[in-house]
Amino acid sequence: ISRANVSGAVAGNEIRMGQKTSAGALFCTLLKQEGVKGGATSCVATTPPLVDSASLPIVQVSPGTEDKRLAKGQTLDPLAPGAYNIIKVANGAKLVLAGGDYSVRLIELRKGAQLLCSAACHISVLERVRVGERSELGPVPPLDATGVRLDIKGEGQFPAFRALKGSTVAANVYAPGDGVWLGQNGNYTGAFVGENVLVFPGATIEA
Repeated sequence: ISRANVSGAVAGNEIRMGQKTSAGALFCTLLKQEGVKGGATSCVATTPPLVDSASLPIVQVSPGTEDKRLAKGQTLDPLAPGAYNIIKVANGAKLVLAGGDYSVRLIELRKGAQLLCSAACHISVLERVRVGERSELGPVPPLDATGVRLDIKGEGQFPAFRALKGSTVAANVYAPGDGVWLGQNGNYTGAFVGENVLVFPGATIEA
């Protein structure tokens, strides 16, 4: 959508770029442009399908039964790796993962919440991840976005990964069978893979 900036590559069978958007490189079979502001303006030639869906790893998740629900302003540091049912972090609350492997049914961050990994973590999610307005999902320095991975199967009516207005995400997000939405005026660092990837106005993506 308009005024979105991607410093790295964008790849897809079809790419649509709104007004005043930019991207470092484009790989596609069909490009629709409404007036870009910089970077690549044409697609590197590709042969469809750009990605063979049969070759993509299948996301398999076995969530647990225990919920982790943080109240407004609460902090939990650290949460041990394991299988959980629902993780919900209320307004202004902070949850720090110790690192390792996590299996979860769904994750929801409310406004201004934080979900951080203090060491390399791999989070497998059955249904969806929602990052609320001005919330943060990512690493604790000096760990960077490469140390945080989310594999999302995606079940239900909502996109598998949805980051709302003004959110900050530093992670590799993999949702090959569902949608990835990167919200308005947010800052996103890492790789974002989905059946459909929607970047809202004013969002900035850095590979």
